[in-house]
Amino acid sequence: MSVINPFERPQESNSPWVFVPRGAEFKQQVIERSREVPVVVDFWSPGCAPCRMLTPLLEKLAQEHQGAFLLAKVQVEQEPELAAAMGVQAVPTVIGFRDGKIAGQFMGALPEDGLRQWLSRILPSAAERLVRQAQETEKSDPGQALELYRQALQQEPELVEAKAGLIRCLLATQQTEEAAQLAQELADRGYVEPEAESAVAQALLIHQAQKLPPLERLQLQAQQQSSPEVLYQLGVKLAGLGQWELALKQLLQVVQQDRGSWRKEAQAAMVQIFEALGPDDPLVQNYRRQLALALY
Repeated sequence: MSVINPFERPQESNSPWVFVPRGAEFKQQVIERSREVPVVVDFWSPGCAPCRMLTPLLEKLAQEHQGAFLLAKVQVEQEPELAAAMGVQAVPTVIGFRDGKIAGQFMGALPEDGLRQWLSRILPSAAERLVRQAQETEKSDPGQALELYRQALQQEPELVEAKAGLIRCLLATQQTEEAAQLAQELADRGYVEPEAESAVAQALLIHQAQKLPPLERLQLQAQQQSSPEVLYQLGVKLAGLGQWELALKQLLQVVQQDRGSWRKEAQAAMVQIFEALGPDDPLVQNYRRQLALALY
């Protein structure tokens, strides 16, 4: 490693996979861009002998991978505030970003084999690349995305993002039984990863709703006798049909009026709807407050 010393400005690269970010643009060009493709940042200095060995290797691998990752070259003398913000104390320092977060880093020069091994931990696996491809086609062609998710799971059976995507596509193609089975398998572990939470909750709600009487019958029963059980079933049925606000309204009514077991069931169903919609949905924010008031 070499202590940082000032030298000339960095040279721009002709490669489409190599670029020189500036301090004010670092967040957008590196951190945000890493949500789409991994970005490797090479903090270097012209007077650093290890840098003269490492930087050409990084550029070679960037060219070889043809866009599988981007290489950002930061000359520390020209971006001292950026280097300090990233905790760079000596050069070379290499930091890999993926999905907006630091995925790995090292200081000093690595031989080519070691560099390839480090890079393999930054780049998405073949299964993860299939997941990204499926996510891009999921809305326009859920059937095609479904097959891509299945292929990803054949390669990595425990890849949660692929399981979550598969559940979404199964629901979109009306294969609700398989979706519910897969969702239940994830739920039975006792913890559902954030990326799968919404899909799991939707699949279980739909499956539960399908076992209830038709909507029209439940609505008629609710008009004739607004018992907690009927209102609960109506709320779950509405949730299974995607009528979220009406579902929450019915279930909240049960929580407010009942003091028995149906109150707990309605509360659990509301929480499941919150998970299905996600924390930023206005309905969730509104009804979460109302549920808290009803309970406490």
